[in-house]
Amino acid sequence: MRKSYAEVFNKLYNDGDPHPIVGFFFQARPALLLRDPEVIKQILIKDFAYFPSRYQVSDEQTTPMALNLFHVGSRTWRPLRTKLSPTFTSGRIKAMFPLLAECAAQLQASTDAALAAVRGAGAVLEMREVLAKFSTDVIGTCAFGLQCNALQGSDSTFREIGKKMFLPKKSGMALRFLYDGVPFLQRFKDNFADSSVSDFFLELVRQTVDERLEKGIRRNDFLDLLIQLKQKGHLEGDANALVPTEESIEFTHELMTAQCFVFFAAGFETSSTTMSFCLHELAVHQDIQERVRQEVDAVVRKHGEVLTYDAIQDMAYLDQVVAETLRMYPPVPFLDRVCEVPYQLPESRVVVEPGTRVFIPVCSLHSDPRYFPQPDKFDPERFSALNKAGINRNAYLPFGDGPRNCIGMRFGQLQTKVGLASMLQKFQFETCAETAVPLRLAPLSFVMAPVGGIHLKVTRRA
Repeated sequence: MRKSYAEVFNKLYNDGDPHPIVGFFFQARPALLLRDPEVIKQILIKDFAYFPSRYQVSDEQTTPMALNLFHVGSRTWRPLRTKLSPTFTSGRIKAMFPLLAECAAQLQASTDAALAAVRGAGAVLEMREVLAKFSTDVIGTCAFGLQCNALQGSDSTFREIGKKMFLPKKSGMALRFLYDGVPFLQRFKDNFADSSVSDFFLELVRQTVDERLEKGIRRNDFLDLLIQLKQKGHLEGDANALVPTEESIEFTHELMTAQCFVFFAAGFETSSTTMSFCLHELAVHQDIQERVRQEVDAVVRKHGEVLTYDAIQDMAYLDQVVAETLRMYPPVPFLDRVCEVPYQLPESRVVVEPGTRVFIPVCSLHSDPRYFPQPDKFDPERFSALNKAGINRNAYLPFGDGPRNCIGMRFGQLQTKVGLASMLQKFQFETCAETAVPLRLAPLSFVMAPVGGIHLKVTRRA
C-alpha cells in the first residue's frame, strides 16, 4: 500500500527521536528533517536570509504560472511579496465580505435543494464536493468577479479546472519525482503538463481586465487590486507605496495571471478540505457541534440576525474549532526550504551546504504529544484563551511561519469560518454507514485529502 507524505514524514520524525535534526536522502540527494521547534524558528524566521526559497522553483521562462508568489525564487519573491502584502490587509478582506456572504447564502440554498430532492429525514451528502463547489464560487467572485454557479449545479468550468489541478495521477507523481531528482529536467517539466489550465487562466484574466478597463468597472476583489498594481505600481491608500526601494517588479499580464492562479489553487483546495474535515469531526463529536452552533446562533442574534464580518470575528469557539481542525489536518503536511548560503546549524558543527533541501514535518509536529497531549483527540479547548498561550507556536504551523508564510491566511480562515457558520445555522451533521471513522488519507495527494471523500448525513435543523 502506498503511503501518504504525512505517513512518510511521521516515520522519519519518530525514528529520529530524540535528535533535533535528522539527515536522510531524498531522491539520492542529502536532505534534513527538522524536529526541534527552536531550530525551526531559526530556519523560518531568524535566519530566513539563508533559506529564502522553496525547492519547487519552476522555470519562469517556460510557463507563466511559475511566476506565482508561492513558487518564485527569492530574488523575484521579495519585491512581489512587498507589492502583494497590502492586498490581504484586514480592511481589504472585510471589503470582500459581501461577496463571501452571497456565496454562503447559495451554499445554504443548494444544500436545502439537495435535501428536498430526497424523501426522508435527511440525505447523505459528500461534503468535500459540496464545499469544493462553495470554494469555487467564492474564489471565482472574490478573485475574478465571476459568477461560477458551481453550487447551482450548472456546468462550471472553474470546478472542472479545480479538479484537473488537484486530481492525483500516478504518472504525474512519477514525473514530478523524476524532475526533482534530475535538476536540469526542471526547465522541461511544464512542457509535459496539460497546458489547458494555464491557457484558461491567461485568457480569463485578459478578457476580464480588458472589460473592466473598457467599461470602468470597479469591484472590491483581488483582480481590481492587481489592476491597480499594474497601472500605478502600488495600491490606493498604501502608506508604504512612496518609500524608496532598490527592488522593483513590473506587473505584466503573465505576472497578474500567475497570482490569480495561485489565489485560486490555494484558496480552493485548502479551505474546502479544512471545512469538510471540520464537519466530519463535528459529526463525530455531537457535543462540540452543538456548542459551536449555539455560539453561531447567539452571535448572529447579537448582530441583528445577519451573518456579518464582525459577527464572524466574535465567534471565539468557532475559531477554536477551526484551529483544532488545522492541527489535526494541516492542509499541507510539510514545509520545505532550500539553503542558499552556507549555514552552520545552531549549537552544532554541522554546516548546511547551498542547495540542501530542509523539510519541516508539520503533520508530525501537530501530532507530537509533547506539544499536544492526546494528539488523536479532537479538542478545541487546546486553543481557548486560557490554554493557547501554552502552545509552542513553532510547533503549530498550519500556514507556515516567517516572511514566507501564507499571505492569504486571513482570507482562507474567513472563507472557512463563513462556510461553516452558514451550514451550522441551518443544518445538523451526523455520521452514517458511509462515514469512514477514522479517515484515511489519500497517498497520492500533495495536500491533506481523505480517501473516498467525506460522507455525512445532513438534516435541516428543527
